[in-house]
Amino acid sequence: MPAQMSQFNSSTFQVSAADSFCSSHITGFAQLPDIRRIDLVRKQWSNFQDDGRRTFAWYWARGEVEQNFPSELFQTEEFKDELWKGIVAPGRTIDQPIESMTDLTVPLVKKIEALIADTLIHTQVFTYCSLALTGTRNNSFT
Repeated sequence: MPAQMSQFNSSTFQVSAADSFCSSHITGFAQLPDIRRIDLVRKQWSNFQDDGRRTFAWYWARGEVEQNFPSELFQTEEFKDELWKGIVAPGRTIDQPIESMTDLTVPLVKKIEALIADTLIHTQVFTYCSLALTGTRNNSFT
């Protein structure tokens, strides 16, 4: 392992200019235009039917699982995060577009935030390792 890599400590990892750019956009993530992709998928799933019968995806996309399925089905460890309840915040209809993170359920927002954080960390580590392996020095990583 290169000496630089052994000094890596995620708690003291400094943010580079590119990471500052990303961080500023994550702070305003609720306004990201990519939230429309979630809304598009939600609308597609809200139409899923099997031989004219509504599917679980249909109920999940509409946030209607809790009202239409017995809660006993979801009382196991694998469902503790409550993602099963749906995409949208309670009371939001399929006709109301998702415009911000506040329109989503709390469990889904937590998963999205974790995905973003993991992506940033992995990008930083990959960049750091690439710089360490090539012997390139970058003050933002010291």
